[in-house]
Amino acid sequence: MSFSLRVDGQQWRDHLARSIAHDSSIVPVIKGNGYGFGNDQLAREASVLPVSTIAVGTHSEVQGVREHFAREVLVLSPWHPTLSAAERDASKTAIRTLAHPEAVIALATDQPGVPVVVEVLTSLRRHGVQPTDLESLIRPLDGLDVRGFALHLPFDEQAKGTKVNEVITWASRLTDAGLSPHTLWVSHLSAAELAQVRLTLSTTTIKPRVGTQLWHGNREHFAVNATVLDVHEVAKGDRVGYASKVHQKMDTSS
Repeated sequence: MSFSLRVDGQQWRDHLARSIAHDSSIVPVIKGNGYGFGNDQLAREASVLPVSTIAVGTHSEVQGVREHFAREVLVLSPWHPTLSAAERDASKTAIRTLAHPEAVIALATDQPGVPVVVEVLTSLRRHGVQPTDLESLIRPLDGLDVRGFALHLPFDEQAKGTKVNEVITWASRLTDAGLSPHTLWVSHLSAAELAQVRLTLSTTTIKPRVGTQLWHGNREHFAVNATVLDVHEVAKGDRVGYASKVHQKMDTSS
């Protein structure tokens, strides 16, 4: 049996255009298998949208999207001096994410003036700079083109307002440390949460990095088709398929 996904191209593109028109600060995320469309296809689609930046997952994905998207590209995976030479070279035309103090110092020393986004450690606890490291980074960051700070948040939280509070708390920490949070790049905030953050941090530019919600935002534009080879009635316990086995319980009682 084979499956195919059919997409109503016009309606899908209308959805993309409406999403960007509703929030022009969206940063489309293009990574992995391109959410089923392929990174090349999504980069071509993004190139006709009025977006200034797209985001890719890894350093090695930069070159592929660069063939179709000429504007800014942000790499979500952190840059680090221990990366391979190929990975470091691949991201030279992109905005690099820095998530470790030693990476900030190394890049500021070796390539002063390059554009970067500094990721801070959120409750997701994936990677990021900790609050105690902020003040020590002021001098190294002066030598870089800091495009803002990134917060990669959990998909959801049971406590209402948890993620909103986390963004606001980090903005205060950055300000108190002497680092200007003029731009915050955020992931996994709902429209309502974004509105709350923007209302509170009215002088800060909030850039939501959006993948699934953008590319798969309206499932009505998709239709899955399958070719059925045959139909059989089966009962519980019947063998089905190549690897199916009949398991017999061994009586070990004596």
